[in-house]
Amino acid sequence: MSVGSTNNPIIGQDIPWTTVDGHFLRVLDVAYLGTVKETKVAGPPVPLPYAVATVESPVLKGRADLPITHKLDFRHLWEALKVRGLADGEECLIAREQRKGWFSKALPTMHIRITGAGQLEKMYDPSTPATDRGGQNFAKWSPSDH
Repeated sequence: MSVGSTNNPIIGQDIPWTTVDGHFLRVLDVAYLGTVKETKVAGPPVPLPYAVATVESPVLKGRADLPITHKLDFRHLWEALKVRGLADGEECLIAREQRKGWFSKALPTMHIRITGAGQLEKMYDPSTPATDRGGQNFAKWSPSDH
């Protein structure tokens, strides 16, 4: 997948951030424009994002592209999908944490989880008991992780 090769709407451009804030999105594919070697992140030229994730969720009307614009969010996504990877029966979920304040745009915002496949549907299925909606996290990364 190359950037701009999909006809998917772009979150933050075609879809307001408020539509997805606090909701989990399933990562279907990622176009990496940056790289990570050991702990060093090399990004593409500004204004390109570090990566673009194709995502889906019950809160969206189909697939959408999610630009990953913060270095730490990108490093966490890289660690989740490139370093750890997904085993059979697992999926990667991302949730954006809405930030407010003077420096909110400069802060990382993505919570990343590796869960069992089908967990996203359970989160949004009203027949799933509330105690089962969170599911099991096999691995997770948060903005506070450095």
